[in-house]
Formats: sequence, structure tokens, C-alpha cells
Amino acid sequence: MPLPSAAWLAAALAPGALVALAAVLIRLALGRWYDPLPRRVLAAFGLGLVLCFGEALLGGRLLLPLDGLRGEPPFEALPATEPHGNQIQGDLLYLVHPLGLEVRRAVVAGAWPLWSPRLGAGMPLLAEPQAQALQPLAAAGLLLPPEAAPGAVAALRTLVALAFSYLLLRRLGAGVGPALAAALAFGFGGFLQLWLGWPLANTAALLPAALYALLLAADRGERRDWALLTGCLAALLLAGHPETIAYALALVAGLALVLWHQRWRRRLLLSGRGRRPGVSLSPRFGGRGTEGEGGSPALAAAAAAVLALLLTAPALLPFAEYLPETVRWSRARAAPASAESSGQAAEPGRSEASGEVPPATRLVQASAPNALGNSRFARYWGLRNSNEDAAGFAGTATLLAALLALPGWLSRRRPLRHEGAALALAGACLTLLALPGGFGGWVPEQAFSGRLALPLGLALAVLAAATLERFRRAGLPAWLPWAALPSVVLALALLHLWVVPAFVHPGDPAALDVLRRGWVHWHLRFLGGAGLLLFLGGTAAVSLGRRRRLLAFVRPAWVAPAIALLVGAELFLAHRPVNPAAPAALYFPATPSLTFLGGALAEGPDAPRITAVGRVLLPNAAAVYGLSDARVFSPMAPAAYVAALGPGVAWIGEIPLLTGDLDRGVHDRLGIAWVLTAPGAPCPAGSVPAYAGADAGVCRRLGALPLLRLAAPDDRAVAAQPMAELEVAADPSGDRWSARLPDAQGGRLETGVYAAPGWRLLADGRTTLLARPADGTPLLAADLPPGTRRVDLLYRPAGFIAGSFAAALGLALGAVWLIRPPGPTGSDPAPGLTARCGSRLKG
Repeated sequence: MPLPSAAWLAAALAPGALVALAAVLIRLALGRWYDPLPRRVLAAFGLGLVLCFGEALLGGRLLLPLDGLRGEPPFEALPATEPHGNQIQGDLLYLVHPLGLEVRRAVVAGAWPLWSPRLGAGMPLLAEPQAQALQPLAAAGLLLPPEAAPGAVAALRTLVALAFSYLLLRRLGAGVGPALAAALAFGFGGFLQLWLGWPLANTAALLPAALYALLLAADRGERRDWALLTGCLAALLLAGHPETIAYALALVAGLALVLWHQRWRRRLLLSGRGRRPGVSLSPRFGGRGTEGEGGSPALAAAAAAVLALLLTAPALLPFAEYLPETVRWSRARAAPASAESSGQAAEPGRSEASGEVPPATRLVQASAPNALGNSRFARYWGLRNSNEDAAGFAGTATLLAALLALPGWLSRRRPLRHEGAALALAGACLTLLALPGGFGGWVPEQAFSGRLALPLGLALAVLAAATLERFRRAGLPAWLPWAALPSVVLALALLHLWVVPAFVHPGDPAALDVLRRGWVHWHLRFLGGAGLLLFLGGTAAVSLGRRRRLLAFVRPAWVAPAIALLVGAELFLAHRPVNPAAPAALYFPATPSLTFLGGALAEGPDAPRITAVGRVLLPNAAAVYGLSDARVFSPMAPAAYVAALGPGVAWIGEIPLLTGDLDRGVHDRLGIAWVLTAPGAPCPAGSVPAYAGADAGVCRRLGALPLLRLAAPDDRAVAAQPMAELEVAADPSGDRWSARLPDAQGGRLETGVYAAPGWRLLADGRTTLLARPADGTPLLAADLPPGTRRVDLLYRPAGFIAGSFAAALGLALGAVWLIRPPGPTGSDPAPGLTARCGSRLKG
């Protein structure tokens, strides 16, 4: 077997080297300015990352569902991957990855990622959240080739979630073992790993960091703490998924209110007002470290939030400006309609019987995620899809420990700060997941959906850490290991035994029976192991310190690391197959039909557009090859443009497909010059055959107009004069076009570019009003003044301009704030987390 070449080896190891460098920098920064991350803990995290993503980080494979390309021409002849790809991850191929490539092209061209010229008639890019144009975690992938970036970004997201979950639990009072187990439960839990390739994963990775920064700033209050909070909030605002960002910000605001309330109560008691007889003013009252007499933490937290908003305004304001133009906005405002009435087919992985399944099944799937099938295997009969409904699974051992937190909290032994808030959060999330349309209609189903698995997963991790910390301390009440623990273990065992017969497929009871029963057996094994460990550790903790110990050979400190091992093992078995790596050779290969198109078309935003008929080269895939496709797949697609393509539009979920009706004026004005068809299919009307291959056919449309053209001044309905003869030039990023007229003349400028808010037209350097074509097509047009020699089209949305000024103001205010900080707001509550006083917290 030949040895791999040096070039291949360097390319294969580059993603792993980037993640390793990021891990080293994170540890050095934390150890220098914040709380340290122990080497053994970082080693455990590194081992988990290698086990889950080793093929993508070190083996030259790609963390993209490339197996999904085989579904449609021209990729049907591609070989299948082993293991097969996850069919529910089609968005990663046709939405998230093409948008990321458009951002990369703009950055490489030295331009702001404002506009994407290759999707539809062009669309805003910075205003598209899923492009993650300014997201720091996604930006790290720009250091690698585009095909290798998804694997490194996925590992970075998991690493950030693990590291800051651990630090958050340590800051709350957990020891090393409980904090490690909780960090593994959240970092390798259902929400982050099931949505790992989507922008939702950014929110899951950054939420623990924001909460940790808030706790640290309120406890210690040094300027570097508030700077960390500002940076975390800014990164969270740029996560790319508005709904989960709202949930995360609500959690941060809730914790800030809890901290403010505790500080207010302590000051009230210190002043003598409200002091009750017998109340002690111990330093642990109301949370440790909130009794400092520095500046107001509430005011400083508000300042950090304002700074974060100012710094992220260049992305947030364009999003707010463009949102009313989008398909997402129009669908949100329209009355809900069924898939049958709208003519849309079901989404891949969507529930086969969603109308018959109660929302409460999400609670069952938080303990048995495969109880109602799995969208990854194309058989799922739950509420929506297995990603959304089963994202609350954080491991059987985690669930067992979290359920024991309530009786432990009632026993008034509370080793962790804010454990009561975590209990309340978990209860609220479970209630809303079970009754998404309840409370008299006050809670809409779409708003409170399976995305609530994000706060639920974090709450379960905190509660599990509280139980593990409680079970390793001396003086544990005997009834917890002897009565509460067996009761919860028995209840969970009966639940797992019940789900198999209770949730069979309504039409096919044998569907995925092996998968469902096999996973129930695995859950029971991990439940038994975790229950035994907790019983041994709890029994030892009950007798800890006594002269005669019942289990002298068991040390309670061993229990939490053993539970962490169980949590990591179960989540590895459950979630590693969700994101299979694919061979690098399958990365959008150049098929014969696409090679023909690449040779026939010039590169650049001003090149003629292509399209396809039916399920051929699904929308956005052409952008990976540098081609411009008149179709566009995105919830943020311009609604007016998508409507203008009809009635020749059919839908697969949210993916628009064009039918054979491509002989209309709008297709000419869009500059559609080439059409792909299925192999052997006839060319649509208005086109002639140009290539016939086994993978696909290519037809040429003869009526395509240039993307910039000048209509005759006397009759705007006659054939257009091509402006290609007039030295048309387009910026590589597509946000700037210019053309020079051969003679000083006026006329009407018409384009094939979508008229998004923010386009400006300069005629000989003077601003000219833009107009739309007489037929109402949402494309740029303008009446040029007489004597015009040069025209320039420039895309600069008002939101981006205002956001740039806001960001400059934020940077200036932040610099002043760092130079003259408000002063510390409190003492460090957990000095045992620092290198100097590491012995004060029990490990």
C-alpha cells in the first residue's frame, strides 16, 4: 500500500491542527485571565473530539452529508458512502455550505460579504443569518479549504461548549468530576450534536460562555470579566439563528435578574431593614461573592449588552431592514395552511403522522430518542423530525441524576448556586414542550418548539452536576441513596420498557423494531450502571466521616468521574453516527454536464445564469461551482422574486423547483441562458439541445438577455441593446456594477438583479432614482438622464451604513470603558478556581 503524499497528509491534518491550536489558545487565555482549565479535563475533551470527529480532523474525510447528492441528477452515478449519509442534513449541502462559500468569496475578494450574486437574482448576504458572515466560530473555517472547514468548525463548536460548560459548573460550585460529567452531557448532548452543522450549534456553544462570563463579572467584576461578557454576548448575537438566540438571551437576562435580586436582598439585610430574627449574614447568603461594594453589576451588565448590540449592528440592522422582504416574513404573516392546500410536499425526515402524535412525546424522546423512529433512517412518526423532537436527550445517567436533584434540593442540601433556578427552568421547558399550544393559546406552537431542548439540556446538565456533587459530600441523607434513587431507577426502567410497545408505527408495527429495542436495551444498561455507581457513592457519603463505614473500599470522589465516563460513552454511541464523514472525492464532483457548462460560461457575477427543470441540480448547488442559478433556496429568499418565478414553481418543503414552463419574459430578463434537464428528457420550450449525457442534459435558451441592458428610449417594449458592448464590469462580490455608454445618451437601464433595499445608481457620479420594470418584476431598473456616459450600481444597505457607525461608536466606548473601568463589583466567589488558591475547592 503506497504511503500518502506529503500534500495529502498536510491537508488531512490541517483541521486537527487548527482545533488543537484553538484548544491551546483557549487554555492559555483562561489560565492567564480567567479560571483555569485543568490539563486532565482538556485531555478528556480532546479524546472525545478525536473519537467523534477524528476522520474529519485527522483522516482527510469531510464532515458534509455528500451522500445526499446521489438523490438527483447529475450526481446519480456517484458511489454510496459507508456509512450512508444522514438524509435530514440536506440543508447543510444546499443552504448552509453554499452561503458559507459566498461569504468566503467576498472575503477573499477583499470586500464586505454584503451581496450574493449567484443565488437567484442575487440576494443580501450579510442580512442572511444562516450565512454567519461575522460569526467568529464560522470565521475560523476561513483558514482552511472550503471542503475541510465544516469538520473543524463542528469540532470548535463542541470544544467551546465543553470548555465553558465545565467552567460554568465550576463557577456554580461543582467539583471537577461533577463539572466534567455535566460538560460532557451538554457538549455531546442531543441539541448540539444533532444540529451541529447548522447555525443553531453556534448558540448552543456560546450560551455557556455567556452565562459563565456573567457569573464571573458579577462575582469578581474586573474589566477583563466585563470584556469577556461583552464579547460572548456579541458572538451570541451573531450566532445565525434568531429563535435560539432569543432563548439564549432570555437565559442570560434571567440569570442577571437573579444575581441582581440576590445582591439587593443582601444589601437590604446588611442595612438592617428586612432582617428577620435568626437570619445569619454569612458570606454564602444569596450566592457567594455578590456582596462587594464596587460599581453596580446591573449597570455594568447593561453597558456590556449595549456595547454588544453596537458592535454587532453591521449585521443586525441589515437583517432587520431586509426581513420584511423575505419568504420567512411573508409566511409568518400569512394564515397557516396545510401542505396539501399549499401544494408543498413534506420535508425530508418530516413526521409521517404528525397530526396523530401528541406534543408530549417529546418528553418521552428526551429519555428514549428513538422511541418513534429516526429521520436518519427515513422512518419517523413523531411530531416533526427526530432532530427537533429528540434534541433534549443528554444521556440516561444525566437524566437519572437530574431527576434526583428535586428530592436533593428539598432536603435543603444545596451544593450548587442557583440550583433552584435550574429546577424552575427545566420544569418550564418540559411543560412548554409537552403543551406547545397550551395556556389558552398564549404559547404558539412554532415559537415554543423543540428548540426549547437547548435550555432544557443546559438545565439537566446543571441539575445532574448538583446531584453528583451532593452524592460525594459527607452527611448525605440516607433516604436519598436508599429510597429516592431506587424509585427513580425503577420509574425510568419501566418507562423504557413501556415505550417500545406504546409507540410503534401506526401502519407498520415492525418499522425500525431492531433499532428501537436495541437502544432501549442500551439505555437500561447505562441506567443500571449509573444507578449502581450512585448507590455505592451515596452509601459511602452517608457514612463518610464515621468510625465504621459501610463501604470502606468506595470513595465518593470516584463516582462522578465514573458517571462522566458513562455519559460520554452513551452519547458517543448515540450521536456519532448522526454526523458521518464522507470521502473527499465526493465533494461536489465535476460531472460531464457541469464540466460542459463550466466551459461554456465565463466566470463572474455578470455571467449568464443557469437553471434546471424539476429535481435536477437542486437550488444553491450551482453556487458551489461558481455558477449563478436563477433558483434560490432559503427562508430569507426575496418573497417578491420567488412569486415572480411562478406559476412555474413547484415546492419540495421550502425548496423551489422550476417546471418545464421556461419560455416567459421574466426568464429572459433574468438572463437564463442554460437549462439542465434529467437524462433523456426533452428541452423545455424556448430552448434547444446543447449537450446530452448520461448524467444530465443541457439546453440553451436563445432569448436570454444580458444582466445589464439599455432599453430603446423611444419604445421600452422593443428588444434591448446589450450593454456588454459598453464595457460592463462587475465586482467579484457582486455588490458593485459599472458600465460605460459609447455615446452620451439617456434611456432606460434594466437589469436582471433583484431590487433589494440598499441599491444605489450613480449616473456620471450623480445619484439617480431607481425604478422597477413596468411589468412589476422585482428587478433593478432606472431612467438615465440625457447625456449619461457612465453608470454605477452600488449595493450599500442603509442598515449596514448605520451599523458601521454604531460599531465604531461601540469600539470607542469600549476603549474608554477598558481604560477607565467602573471598578470591581465584588470579590471572587470561587478562589479555588484560580491557580493561586486551587486547594480551596474540593476536586
